[in-house]
Amino acid sequence: MTAVRRVLVTGAGGFVGRHLVAGLGGRDVTAVTRVPTELPAGVRTHVVASIDSATEWGNLLDGVDTVVHLAGLAHRAGAFQAANPGLYEEVNTRGTLGLAEAAARAGVRDFVFASSIHVNGTETDGKPAFRESDVPAPRGPYAESKARAEARLAEIAARTGMAVTVIRPPVLHGRGAKGNVGRLASALRRGMPLPLASIRNRRAFLGVDNFIGFVDWRLQGVNGGCETFIVADDEQPSTPDFVAMLGAALGRPARLVPMPPALLRGALSATGRSAMAEGLLSSLALDTAKAKAAGWRPRFTLAEGLARAFGPPGSPAHATEA
Repeated sequence: MTAVRRVLVTGAGGFVGRHLVAGLGGRDVTAVTRVPTELPAGVRTHVVASIDSATEWGNLLDGVDTVVHLAGLAHRAGAFQAANPGLYEEVNTRGTLGLAEAAARAGVRDFVFASSIHVNGTETDGKPAFRESDVPAPRGPYAESKARAEARLAEIAARTGMAVTVIRPPVLHGRGAKGNVGRLASALRRGMPLPLASIRNRRAFLGVDNFIGFVDWRLQGVNGGCETFIVADDEQPSTPDFVAMLGAALGRPARLVPMPPALLRGALSATGRSAMAEGLLSSLALDTAKAKAAGWRPRFTLAEGLARAFGPPGSPAHATEA
């Protein structure tokens, strides 16, 4: 009989972490959080103030064979990043590498790192879909800190023999999602007209359940070394089509009105929401052929994932568990 995997998950109190911990059925899970967090029964929780170069992992990694590292300083507005480049380096780069080195010393077999598609770049307007083989083109402290962590993790894998899986996801959606998806859902619930009808782009998304499915699949057959995967839902719609799908999941028709994209971009940028403008107006197309060639398939379509996240409680599509 195969031994039950012992998995340590960092960032377990966040949006993705909560779903992942709940979805790792059949595993012996230790959750690392920044604050005390209520998680499913049977999950051990360990609170650390922060994950950085000074974090002491002690015996927390003893007997662990898999680390899934979700914790990190998230993508924030450009002004915050510009004012705190050292903070991104300390948390996202040095914190990741400190954990990876400690994991390797403890005999951890597999290390899964949640990076970001922003390591490839921020948009694919007029370009081919992003691939893992592209030359990294991170822009800003957040993406640069993730790219540096990726490069050093490859060195650790080669030196220690610990297998490293790097995941570069796009925007994730699911129950509890924030960011643009959460803001759009809130606007749709209030019946607000949205000036998005004139946008012609293509954007990739990733349902949190499909993210969990990829992690689960990867943990069943890691072969060593360092592998990077771009993972996304199969459908990559335009912004107005995505909003219409989100409205259908909510049971609220999307009230989309036309507005010249250049005017919309200018209005958002003038109010300090340049990142939102890019997320709504630019294309972000992703090529997931590598993950599929290796044997992974998303379990849910984009529409199914949105229904699981935003459908009314009690409906067949609504997810009662991640």
